[in-house]
Amino acid sequence: MKKLLLLLCFYTAFFFSATAQDNSGNPDDSKSESIIKTRRLLLDRLIADNKIGITLEKERLLSLDDEDYIAIYPVEFWLLSYWTNDYRSILRTTQGMDHLKENKIRIPPPRDYLAAKLIEILTLQQDSLLKEITQTNLPEEQKTFLTMHLKYLLSNTPDQQAVLNNLADRFIDRYPESNYTPFIKSHIRNKYVLSANGGSISFHGGQFRFAGALTGYYKSLTSFGLTFDLVRNHWLGQFNLAVGSGRTKTEMPLANGGTWPAGSKVTGGYLMLTVGKYITQSHLIDVAPIAGAGIFGVDPNENTKEQPELKGAGIRTTIAGSLGIIGDIKLKKMDPAKQQYPFQGVQVPFIRVGYEYIASPLRSKSVSYSGSVHKLTLGIGIMGRRLNRVY
Repeated sequence: MKKLLLLLCFYTAFFFSATAQDNSGNPDDSKSESIIKTRRLLLDRLIADNKIGITLEKERLLSLDDEDYIAIYPVEFWLLSYWTNDYRSILRTTQGMDHLKENKIRIPPPRDYLAAKLIEILTLQQDSLLKEITQTNLPEEQKTFLTMHLKYLLSNTPDQQAVLNNLADRFIDRYPESNYTPFIKSHIRNKYVLSANGGSISFHGGQFRFAGALTGYYKSLTSFGLTFDLVRNHWLGQFNLAVGSGRTKTEMPLANGGTWPAGSKVTGGYLMLTVGKYITQSHLIDVAPIAGAGIFGVDPNENTKEQPELKGAGIRTTIAGSLGIIGDIKLKKMDPAKQQYPFQGVQVPFIRVGYEYIASPLRSKSVSYSGSVHKLTLGIGIMGRRLNRVY
């Protein structure tokens, strides 16, 4: 209901032009004080189940509403009108509200429990209120609209939106020229679908595995990293950073004539900008081939300032390319219908499995390396997708 109060307060200029009366409040009170007192009295009458008192206080609030002050929100007015069976006021004030905006800043009432209490009471009485609508002498079109409108005002879970969409579609099909159709299309009928745009962040572990002659020089490096994704129209852009650690497997010569001992610690660095395009996207899994360009290298883990003879040892950090594929396994369904606040989009956790072949020159000052580097990853992250309103 919070979204209704925030949305519909912008339409009160038109709304109350159809209902306002002369101000009959206490002349000794300021406008703000009169609004606060009247809203408190209205809440007391509501709790006491005093329908006559509710009607009087509601009309007094309407008389206090003007171009500078909001005394009662449309949602509150409609709920009170349902409770007092004032259907004609509801029908009159819902017409023409689909296109009007309010440019002037109006002072809202202080936060209170009027709306919350109305929702609580009318939700408990919803079945009887709906029955009373069917028993009125209004035309069938108006009774159908009132039934749908009341359900809309009392809906408080995303699952109920599918029911409202179904009711709205049936109403529009049956009464395409209805005066209530613009309101239904603007407010009640509300469907969102997943956009092709979004992003994600993931943390991953894995290995830089060596093949060919490199396996005689280094053990595979254990890696940890971070990936940022940006998705647009099914295209994928990534910033991928990873650091690996391992050891040498054999003694290697150094440029100064010394040797680099076997079992020495090494650190691998990897930074890549990657692009790809999803070839499969479903509620459970997304798959995309990727290609990128960046840097890769393996350096001694020791401080080269203290051991200058190790400077230049390892695989020189230089430009590298990559080719690979990633698969994202979603841990829950990305369901737009279950989002209470569509502007926030949809976020779900996922597990990522990835493979990349790293093409690097494998240069060194003292060793003629040959072979290949393969990056295997397993990670977890959060992905988000925007939502587009269909209607």
